[in-house]
This record gives sequence, structure tokens and C-alpha cells, in this order.
Amino acid sequence: MLAALPPSGQPRAITVQGLRSIFRVLRARKLAFTNPTFRIHVPARAIAVPPAVDLAALRDALDSPSPARAVITALLATTPSRCGTSPSSSSPRSEAAGCTWTTGSSCWPGPVRDRVDAYLSYRAATWPASVNAYLFIHARNWKATRPVTSAWIGQQLAIPAEHIRLNRIYQEAEATSGDIRALCDLFGVSIANAARWATTVDRASPPPS
Repeated sequence: MLAALPPSGQPRAITVQGLRSIFRVLRARKLAFTNPTFRIHVPARAIAVPPAVDLAALRDALDSPSPARAVITALLATTPSRCGTSPSSSSPRSEAAGCTWTTGSSCWPGPVRDRVDAYLSYRAATWPASVNAYLFIHARNWKATRPVTSAWIGQQLAIPAEHIRLNRIYQEAEATSGDIRALCDLFGVSIANAARWATTVDRASPPPS
């Protein structure tokens, strides 16, 4: 089997991943006793350098007349996931949906706090009787105690949440010269994932003259 695999790189990783899936199915159906790909080591797939965010669109979203859009964009663009969002959430949109009134308020940058204050003023004027403890509410859930959905968060954004977050991580990796510890602490990613982000900085750096 080793002789049949591509020698290295992405083709080898994709082939091994496909074979592992096939043998998992075969073992589940008792058509194979072992998975011969189990001990084949394949380096983790490299993270691609994310495309740059449209800065004009980002500025428009940050200065949007919609208080919700402005503050959600600000949170995603400037605030690490461990500061102001729920670290147990599975996506940037669900992290933003799970924001409470007090979570991360002490470490929000000034521009974010300004937008949060503007949103809270809008919220208090629009739904003064709401007892919902979550930061974001709307016309359909202001009487409830549940958070907004991640789909609603996505509808407020002019730029995909994942696109903003990936650029946020990459910019931090670039600013810290690929400091793995800093990436782990800021974004709650694993050491392996942070190491993969560090390699994007090496690949994006111009070759020495």
C-alpha cells in the first residue's frame, strides 16, 4: 500500500484520508479486520492564507446605521474569541449569538464598547420591557430568554463571519511572527492548529534577498 501512495504533500494526504474512510466502512460491515492506513503518518494539511477582507465593506459595516450590524462586525473583527464570546461555541456566528451583557466587557476595545453602548441604547428604546440576558435580541425573541440564532447573526453581517475570523487569526499570527502561545491564548485554538497558522506566516513572507 505504501508503494501505491503519492510520495508526499497534499496528494498523499488526500489519498490516505480517502483510504481511511473506505476501510472504516469495510470494518463496520465486517469485510475487513484491520485498517492498514492506521499507522501511516500524514502531516496535517496546511492552512491556506485567507483572502484579504474588503476593507471598504468592513468599514461600511462598522459604521452601519444598523446598531446590531455595527457591533457584531466590531466584535468579530477586533475581539479574540476568548474575550467577549463563548469559547464553547462552534462557530464565530454562534459565539456572537451567545454573547451576554457582561461577557468580555472589561477587555472590549474602546471602539467596540462605543458600538455596544449604541446598540444597548437602541435595544432599551426598542424593547424596554425585555428581560433577555443575551446581548442581541430582535422582534421575535425579545420576550423570551433564549439567544438569537447564528443564522440571524449571519443575516446582520455584510461579510461572512468565518472570513472575518480567519483574517483576524492570520493578522495576529503575522503581527506576532507566528507566536504559537499567543494564538492559543487569544483564540482558544489547539497547539497543532496554532502551529499550522504559524506556517502561513512563513509561506507569506517574501524570500530573503
